[in-house]
Amino acid sequence: ENASVVSQLDFEVLCQVVELQRRWMNEGRKMIPVSVNLSRMDFLEPGFIEMVDDFITASNVPKEMIEFELTETAVVENLNEIIEKLNFLQDAGYRIAMDDFGSGYNSLYVLGKIPANVIKFDRGFVLHSIQNQVGMTILANLVDTFKEINFEVLCEGVETEEEKERIVSCGC
Repeated sequence: ENASVVSQLDFEVLCQVVELQRRWMNEGRKMIPVSVNLSRMDFLEPGFIEMVDDFITASNVPKEMIEFELTETAVVENLNEIIEKLNFLQDAGYRIAMDDFGSGYNSLYVLGKIPANVIKFDRGFVLHSIQNQVGMTILANLVDTFKEINFEVLCEGVETEEEKERIVSCGC
């Protein structure tokens, strides 16, 4: 972002993902959604989001096979402009994921305004939460709340069977 090349990099990553998805389609493989991170700068770059949509549309890759991830902190500034572009992407058929939930600044107010399909709990938040009953209760209640309002909920960074069992017991 500081070098003002993040949008070029993000577009290149997207091109690689779309090429992979096209190859899977041509080989008759089962399609699965692939996540692509977007920077806050991508939403502020004039025409960038529309260019992304035009590129994917031309590729014939089903839009629901692309999930755009952004961190909660990415939407704190220029909230209305970013929400408008997220609505455009979601209305076009893409999945939107809020990544790294619980990793820093969290505003449920902001989260309630963001058109997202998926909440991805940050690994650090997950590991801290499953260390004791208080954390487990908080995590379970957050998972329940997000599911109740139709978010898909994922806990990132689960590496052991014990961590998996604790996460599953919280409903994730």
